[in-house]
Amino acid sequence: MKFVETPEQFLRDVTQRLDEASRAALGMIFMRGGKLPSLRKLGPEEDHALSMLNANVGSVRKALKILDGTMVMQTRESGEYSWRFKHPTIRDAFSSLVADEPDFMIVYLAGTRVESLLTEVTCGSMRIKGVKLIVPAEQWPQVISRLNELDLTKSEQAEALQEFLANRCHRDFLRLYIEQHPRFTASLRYGSWMRYVSSVAVAARLHACRLLPAVERERFVKEARRLAVVTPDADFLDVPTIRALFRPAEIESILRDVFRKVAPKLRRIVSEMHEECIAEDADPDQHFWIFQRALRIYRSHAMSNRQALTRFSKAYSRINRVVEKLRKRREKMEKDLAAEPEAVAIEEPKVRSIFDDVDE
Repeated sequence: MKFVETPEQFLRDVTQRLDEASRAALGMIFMRGGKLPSLRKLGPEEDHALSMLNANVGSVRKALKILDGTMVMQTRESGEYSWRFKHPTIRDAFSSLVADEPDFMIVYLAGTRVESLLTEVTCGSMRIKGVKLIVPAEQWPQVISRLNELDLTKSEQAEALQEFLANRCHRDFLRLYIEQHPRFTASLRYGSWMRYVSSVAVAARLHACRLLPAVERERFVKEARRLAVVTPDADFLDVPTIRALFRPAEIESILRDVFRKVAPKLRRIVSEMHEECIAEDADPDQHFWIFQRALRIYRSHAMSNRQALTRFSKAYSRINRVVEKLRKRREKMEKDLAAEPEAVAIEEPKVRSIFDDVDE
């Protein structure tokens, strides 16, 4: 019953009670990503892990035969035999176990899915709650080797890496990573809204650590200037870590661009967003709130420019009126839609004659 209710915890308890050779056997499969072709082809890291776990190739080979059919199984594929976990839950249970035991660290770093590493570990102490493992400096090269497995042409993996570097890595780890990936900062692409963009977060973190090259800081400022006008994105003014990337003169220059290029177009922008909200049947509060926040930020920085201040204030008030109008429209439509089934339900059934179509 316990296995049915909490299979991972049950298997974790079982694994903890295994002898050293059996746990090492599971560790070898884990380090190979769930598939161990042959014990004769172990690498240096796996040999090191065996010695730390008080096991050797002979004892692991015997343990695999004992575990065969219960926790592992031997399969044949393309004429080659390999050992696998009998069920994915066993791998998950083993992963949670090795993360808690220092002697298993090398096993954990080698065998855990790289996507899981990005959300479970920190490289150095980062004061983050819920961290499964704090990786010490001597193991950082192994972490970087695992990060290299990511396919950075896929946006979700690139963003996950950027978030990891921005939030879970000590300054010294970042320095080591940049040294080994000198083109990383040049590969960053920025967009809106800046406070939610992982590439912006990692650029801000690198700048705070004095690891962002001057040319890359200038490239970011140039892109932020464009976003400030085109989006318009005011997060560079409101988020301290992002604002730290700018020099005071750059801030003033961008604001002049915003006041000259954005403020005169606010009435048209609000009208276009109004039409988009209706066409997409979007929630008006969600549709406007980020843009409204940007207007509020720009308005607070326009005190010395009376014309721009007036335009931002009027646009902000107009959005409030538009949102209220759209909210009432949406509520009326929802009420009308809810009332339709009732009207159909009370309608008397009508029996058609076979001659009705002829008469029409």
